[in-house]
Amino acid sequence: MRSLRLALVLLLPLGATQALLPLRAAQAQEQTEKGDTRPGGVVALVDGVPITRYELDLACRLEPNFRDLTVGSTLWRKAMAQQLDVLIEQRLILHKARSEKIELTASDERFLTAELNRRAQSVGGIAAYRAQIEEQLGVPYDYFVARQKASLLRQKLMSKSVSQDIFVSPAEIRRFYVRNRSRYERRGEIRLRQIVIYPDVKEALRKPPGLEGWLKAGNDWDAGAYAAAVRKRIVDGERFAVVAKDCSLGPKWGEEIKVSSSQSLDEYFIRPLGERIEAMRPGEISKVITTVRASLYLLELVDRREPGPLPLSEVQTDIERELKIAIRKQRELVWLRKLRREATVQVYFKGIAK
Repeated sequence: MRSLRLALVLLLPLGATQALLPLRAAQAQEQTEKGDTRPGGVVALVDGVPITRYELDLACRLEPNFRDLTVGSTLWRKAMAQQLDVLIEQRLILHKARSEKIELTASDERFLTAELNRRAQSVGGIAAYRAQIEEQLGVPYDYFVARQKASLLRQKLMSKSVSQDIFVSPAEIRRFYVRNRSRYERRGEIRLRQIVIYPDVKEALRKPPGLEGWLKAGNDWDAGAYAAAVRKRIVDGERFAVVAKDCSLGPKWGEEIKVSSSQSLDEYFIRPLGERIEAMRPGEISKVITTVRASLYLLELVDRREPGPLPLSEVQTDIERELKIAIRKQRELVWLRKLRREATVQVYFKGIAK
């Protein structure tokens, strides 16, 4: 069975979380003050509504790295506390969404169903997907779906509550570019195509049409003569890629070979191909090159790109998008902090002590 890999945006648990373990606030507080860590214990109250230890455990199981932590360790406790903060935020958002009468529409539900079906295709369908979530993560599938719905609800609430109108000036983009210039370096790269011909036709990795035509024409095998005839076709105007497909006996006949400038050509290619490539210009077709293994090569240098800084004109759209995302996240953070200040939140860390 394939291992389950989930890209989750896990936020508000909706009403499903309250349905898991309904406890009245007074009972919850009495239990947690005694350090109750049982599944029904409560680890926080948000405006009098409990977040249970069971709910916290489920939320943690949905975190990819949580299962690798040693129970009771400092990192484990820190992860539990962080996830509790997330759940508190989710509960605050739930309350706000209800007060604003924001809910998922039929269109939202259809979108989510389609997305879950898409993810399930890679593991054999929705039944297998459900089984993997429940068996590998130990999380009820209904809870998992509720968290996905929560993500959509959060987006709708944020779109309404936090302004999405963001303008980033050209001066801001330029300042960001100057301060982070090292992030916008273009890697050097060469791109080339090759035709490989072996001295012994029996070594051929493929028998292309050009080879079969050559032999049917009554020619004895002569690698040098064959290579010269192949090169003449290119010089006479046929595209290198077309001739490679029709004539190359070796590998990578149908693709561009890309080599970073950080890599030594002499280490990447059999000698003396590296030094010959260094001397070629973009668009140039090499003469027939005999390697140290006696195989023959024809090369086309498609392009040579030197390393260096990318101009602002090539990256300004990406920078603008990045700055807008950062501004939107900051606005959301400010809004969430305000939401928390206006609420009554009680946290009982005894409930997550072990």
